[in-house]
Amino acid sequence: AASFLHGILEVSNAACSQMVKFQVWDQDEASDATDDKDVKRRESLVAFLRHNGFKVKTAKSIEGGYVLITFANKSDAQKALRVCSLVGADPQLPFRRLTKTTKENVNSRPCYRNCVVASESMAALALEDEVTVAAGAVLPLWTQNKNAPPIYLCTRCSVLPRGILPLVILATYRKAFRRIEDGIVTVKAKFNGALEVFRFKLPKKTRVLELLADIRNNMDKEFIPSLKGWDERQDIMDARREAVLQLMSDLTAHSAPILPVASSPPLSQEAGGLGSLSDEEGFTESDNDPIDSESA
Repeated sequence: AASFLHGILEVSNAACSQMVKFQVWDQDEASDATDDKDVKRRESLVAFLRHNGFKVKTAKSIEGGYVLITFANKSDAQKALRVCSLVGADPQLPFRRLTKTTKENVNSRPCYRNCVVASESMAALALEDEVTVAAGAVLPLWTQNKNAPPIYLCTRCSVLPRGILPLVILATYRKAFRRIEDGIVTVKAKFNGALEVFRFKLPKKTRVLELLADIRNNMDKEFIPSLKGWDERQDIMDARREAVLQLMSDLTAHSAPILPVASSPPLSQEAGGLGSLSDEEGFTESDNDPIDSESA
């Protein structure tokens, strides 16, 4: 659970813009006027995108050899950024690179600072304004300035369902503590000395806590040495998988997502990060029950 948590990024101002900036190739058109060059490059790029199924709304040539493309919807802009970035700089294509026009704010865990989501990642352009991203790999990069801290490039990223993080902790981390009061679930856990506090509204007419208990009770039981056959181990894994699917289905069917309640300062806050959080509102380990001792 600690390793998973360290790769979690909280991204704000991440809403995908319908505009993507393409840098086109410098073509050998010395005899053509500058305006004619811009028109040819722009028309070639628009024709290429439409031929490949993208719905282009408008195209505008801007300084620096760029063409600003406005797509018909945000999902097309997201797909274009991801797919075209994976293609790379191919002279046979009408562009050499592309960038997004929005600038998101990325807050990371205390172990990482200056995180950047790779532009070719599926999470590079989110459709929502605030998203939680899980980075499967984090690569440190150093600049020529030796005194500057490294930049962490996050790859193999996935956008998690909103509010799913405390459920993951409740299901996998046995040192987490939980309290329920007035329909608000408070979860507290420490990872490598850093305190994490989460609050979320408990959806009505769902079996969230019961299903979490089922998942938790079956966690890693397939590795118990006393199990004799593969069938027993498979039954445990099947039961855990069914509980996860049922949990997600219940939340979707009742239109009741886990809605997080703000409780912690920004993750990368300079004054000590999450490690500076105190046991707020009298919420200490002595007056909380470990999840293992609670019945769902």
